[in-house]
Amino acid sequence: MRQIAYVAESGEIRVRDLDVGHEISVSAEESALPDEEGSRFANWPTWSPDGSRLAYFRYEVHGNELVASGVRVVGADGTRNVAAYTATNEAPIYMGWSPDGRRIAVLVQLANQLYLRVIDPEGERPPLTVAQGAPLYFTWQPDSRGLVANVGTGRAAEPHSRLLWIRIEGGQVVQEQVERRPATAFRAPVWSSTRAAAVVALQLEAGVEGSEACQVATVADRVPQPLFTAGLAPALIPSPTGDLVACAWRPNVDAALYAGVTLYDLASGSEQRIIEDPIIAYFWTPDGRRIIYVSGEISDRAVFVRTVDVSAGSREDLGWVRPTRDMFLLFSHFDQYVQSASLVSPDGAELVLAASRAKERENGVVPTVRQVLVRSLAGAHEETTVARGRLAFWRPAAQ
Repeated sequence: MRQIAYVAESGEIRVRDLDVGHEISVSAEESALPDEEGSRFANWPTWSPDGSRLAYFRYEVHGNELVASGVRVVGADGTRNVAAYTATNEAPIYMGWSPDGRRIAVLVQLANQLYLRVIDPEGERPPLTVAQGAPLYFTWQPDSRGLVANVGTGRAAEPHSRLLWIRIEGGQVVQEQVERRPATAFRAPVWSSTRAAAVVALQLEAGVEGSEACQVATVADRVPQPLFTAGLAPALIPSPTGDLVACAWRPNVDAALYAGVTLYDLASGSEQRIIEDPIIAYFWTPDGRRIIYVSGEISDRAVFVRTVDVSAGSREDLGWVRPTRDMFLLFSHFDQYVQSASLVSPDGAELVLAASRAKERENGVVPTVRQVLVRSLAGAHEETTVARGRLAFWRPAAQ
């Protein structure tokens, strides 16, 4: 079954079956077209871990003002659309399902502050606010009863952040702070199934030289255990098989791109430099055999996509794409988004992208067409345009 959820130009979330060419709207009440009361539209479809449901953001706008928003959850077949969370004057930013599919962590902005709320996909239990601050990044613990969050102060005069070990017990939230501070400009914690611990970047301990270096460590029950030393603002992604951690860091504080990718073997402790190119973003294929990475000029938003075989080191060019604004936002925060969304099909054979393409000039105007593209990862890397849309993700394989 080859299915994607995508954001249509109409502001709907649609599910398309690529094998039979059939698609349905799972948010038919949403439309980007204004009426007398304003406009309502949806964005950021996020599959549940077993692929049976979709969560998406719903927005209601009057004039240029966001007056209401929320999270809706719907079956993959479009049935049983539930209002899981609703709010006024909040802007939802990101969400991720818990591993067991019984909770969703939702990051929302209210005024100048960020709040991490855990909601019930059925909308039956009240939401819990589990963390507050800015910036804010997180990962779920595998038992779905806790998270690890990297939470900033939200104050320019106090730029430091803190790592919080969060547990949800009996409807109550318990926070405990990890012993050491996160490294400067580190963003998203990740979870290592091999180590049964979070993997994070921490500031070097006192007396250790290297002002732009940091220490990557595991954290189990709040106690850090060092792994390796990395550079500035590292982005960490464990392999799907759990035995490797990929790490990219920036060469200096002003750098827009990461300086390649290094692999760290959790069993042997060995390190391997796998990518030397400057990169914007990277992510694993589901089998853990390859890393796909994006490189190019950020200012032009036209980027190249390449793949590298982790074992053989061989590389393939997958061509270029001009990402839509939503997809470029995903690339810009890829270490968080790869935890909840997949651009690679479950069988590792195809890549889905959302591209902005300018049509030929007509009467002095160059309209932009946003298209959902499916690109093969094998052979000649053939590409198919499957829909008009701004963002798309693969449905996970059934568990």
